[in-house]
Amino acid sequence: MRLLVVLFGFAAFAHAADQAEKIACPTGPPKQIFIKQGEYSPKPGTKIQLENFAANIVPLSKEMPLCLKNETLVQGGSIFIDSASLSKLFNDKAGADPEIKDMAIKSDGQNLSITGRVKKLISIDFEIDGPVKPAQHGDVRMQVENIHADGIPVKSLMKMLGSNLGSMMGPDSARGISVEDNTLIFHTEQLMHFRGEITAVRLLKDGARLEFGSPKQELQSGTPKQPLKTAHAVAAQTPTQKPR
Repeated sequence: MRLLVVLFGFAAFAHAADQAEKIACPTGPPKQIFIKQGEYSPKPGTKIQLENFAANIVPLSKEMPLCLKNETLVQGGSIFIDSASLSKLFNDKAGADPEIKDMAIKSDGQNLSITGRVKKLISIDFEIDGPVKPAQHGDVRMQVENIHADGIPVKSLMKMLGSNLGSMMGPDSARGISVEDNTLIFHTEQLMHFRGEITAVRLLKDGARLEFGSPKQELQSGTPKQPLKTAHAVAAQTPTQKPR
């Protein structure tokens, strides 16, 4: 009986080893997709409209086991995401017990505004707004120009205390969002599950449109921080019509 158990054990081990040898990383050129017009939902209850969307589907790594998982590298095209879907994406990424709750994201066509509630010693309602622009590696930067807490402007007070937006919101308040001084950085790869260089961000009355393509020269070499006057100029040029 013991001999049979040993034999069956060797047989199972050999079968598992044989199956492992048959699994190999994919080879050949990446798979390509093109969507002239379509819709994508990274989370239930959210929708992203795609237009002239071209992308490559490539393995996460050249080695096992990550080579069996794919990522989407956007080559060109545009996406539009409405304010309700943006708000849901951010709230879903905040985790089970977030420092920031009830986030709502809106656009007036020039600036992006974020409202929510910060959990500190007491709950504080806040509102921030400012223009947005593309950054490196598919990120979007929001330069915060106005901060209110329970209706009281606190930006000057934060400067006096040597504080910044990061200490108010918490550096790890939500996956997909990070803070540098008074700038919020949205990591689209973590929020929307695809990666590509964003060449333009256009705020509309009911959401935001992101244009993908080859990175501009200033993005390739590293974009220096721009004065607020430039950010205002960029925001003033954004169109306000709804996407077709």
